[in-house]
Amino acid sequence: DAAGDDADRAVGIITSGINYQYVREVAPDASVLKLGMVHPLPLQAIRAFAAEVETLYIVEELDPVIEEQVRAAGLAVIGKERFPLCGELNPALVARGLGQELPAAPATSDLPVRPPAMCPGCPHRGVFWILKKLGLTVTGDIGCYTLGVAPPLLAMDTCVCMGASIGVAHGLERAG
Repeated sequence: DAAGDDADRAVGIITSGINYQYVREVAPDASVLKLGMVHPLPLQAIRAFAAEVETLYIVEELDPVIEEQVRAAGLAVIGKERFPLCGELNPALVARGLGQELPAAPATSDLPVRPPAMCPGCPHRGVFWILKKLGLTVTGDIGCYTLGVAPPLLAMDTCVCMGASIGVAHGLERAG
């Protein structure tokens, strides 16, 4: 999914997933090669794309998987020296990596607070309601259902980490 004929050929960006949206937000006129599948890497398409642009960037989160393969194929790219190796990317980080400034977001202090909530029709709602009604101790894990700890459900008693609910429940049972 390379950019059309009206795209700027000075900058070419190879990306995939959510990072494509960030790239489009901060560099709407850049030439972009959006990868749908990254394994096996479509090196023929990447070489053709690289031949059409002056400077080639790779925007990917975490480990430089695509970047290393493209470098190994003999192409010069700009990647992790400009984009962070740890954490999640966002439009501001992508803009900074491309040498741009992202306009400041408008102030949102006048917006009403809206806490997170379970989706309408979520099956966890009914389960939490029953668990609370029965007065049971509920050990939880990390996931959207962790919202069972918050109002209006107030039904989850512990949440340590992913996969901990069974171990914590076992420990509580053993402790009496």
